[in-house]
Amino acid sequence: RARGLPAVTHVPGTPVVFDGPSLSEAPARAALPGARILPPARCGDVLSVLRLRPAAIVLIDGLYDTTPAPWHKELLWAREARVPVVGAASMGALRAAELDRFGMIGVGSIYESYRDGIWQADDEVAVLQARGPDGDRAVTDALADIRRVVAGLARAGLLTGAAAQRVGAVARADHFSARRLTGAPRCGAVRP
Repeated sequence: RARGLPAVTHVPGTPVVFDGPSLSEAPARAALPGARILPPARCGDVLSVLRLRPAAIVLIDGLYDTTPAPWHKELLWAREARVPVVGAASMGALRAAELDRFGMIGVGSIYESYRDGIWQADDEVAVLQARGPDGDRAVTDALADIRRVVAGLARAGLLTGAAAQRVGAVARADHFSARRLTGAPRCGAVRP
């Protein structure tokens, strides 16, 4: 069952953004002034916002570990209602890669990695999330972020290629709920 939407006035024709730890609220508001920013989506939330007649639905973050994730069918129903649906960064990028042939719009390098088949596993973008007074935050690190940081360290000469591979292998072996970049030292990978 979908949670009720917060009792906030929504102007029909403005975008709705499901955001969380992937993008803080300030950049989301800067990119889409006037948009209604909501917490990460869960099953039923996309259907709930359709009654608001949004100009677009932007899915960045969603919940999946403690509650059912937004269904593909919800996103397709939004498209059927002629509402543009955009996915980026995390669950949004994953869903966009799965549904772009049905009109969902994918944005960014995470989307491209899924679309192009470089990544297949959901846990590339999975993080453990916690709700705090300043919004949602990631408690763990996404494998995609660990890969990006490790590649940067290798380019800067702070990690050897072999060490970067070890860090990647250890991160891949960890369950997403325990995955932290701080695990790199246990690989003996960080140069002093």
